[in-house]
Amino acid sequence: MPRRVWIGILPILIAAASGAQNAPIVTEAEYLSAFDDSHPAVRASAEALARAEAAVRAAATLDNPTIGAVRENPSADVRQLDLVASWQIPDAARGREIEAREREADAARARFEQAITSHRVAMREAYALWAVANARRELLESQAARVEDLARREAARTEKGEASRLEAHRLGLAAGALRSRVALAEAEASRARAQASIWAPTIADTAIPVLPALAETPVHQGQHSRVRAAEALSLIHI
Repeated sequence: MPRRVWIGILPILIAAASGAQNAPIVTEAEYLSAFDDSHPAVRASAEALARAEAAVRAAATLDNPTIGAVRENPSADVRQLDLVASWQIPDAARGREIEAREREADAARARFEQAITSHRVAMREAYALWAVANARRELLESQAARVEDLARREAARTEKGEASRLEAHRLGLAAGALRSRVALAEAEASRARAQASIWAPTIADTAIPVLPALAETPVHQGQHSRVRAAEALSLIHI
């Protein structure tokens, strides 16, 4: 690309970079940190578990004993005070009821853990969609800015008779198509941002997500091994 074109693009890239630096950066770990014990999803999932554990305590609790007092005065010289304590003996079904309540509590605990895991997976998915959509928008915006600058310069050259009108027209069409894709990408990024904010409403509206690191798979490891082997062979031949 001619040097004069890069000189025209440089201010655009610097302005975009300056705007991005002013926006807060959010990593996946920071986003997931919003999912703690105070999160509404955690509290909602914990209610059923709390009810099941309360049922276990209720089944294992004995009725309070009843205490009474009876005072008698048979004569002026004789006074009698009788204290009476009574309680209900647990029946044989109490043990079975406690066991049943404990099993229900175990099932509720398993459902709670499953719900927490599902919520975390959903949060990671929402963050990944947001990060990818934002990265795609930024990439298309950069490409559109470059092509638009090329189209303007080519149009100026055409007016001076230094370039073909057909080439200028093609660049104009390409710039328009890219700008349409940018608009679609912005809409998709906004939708992804709205979905992500459902899980973490405290995230700033201007926050920029960082693409999460991808774990290296066996396929990638195999490809890296083949690259290293090819590099070793090239050194041997040299």
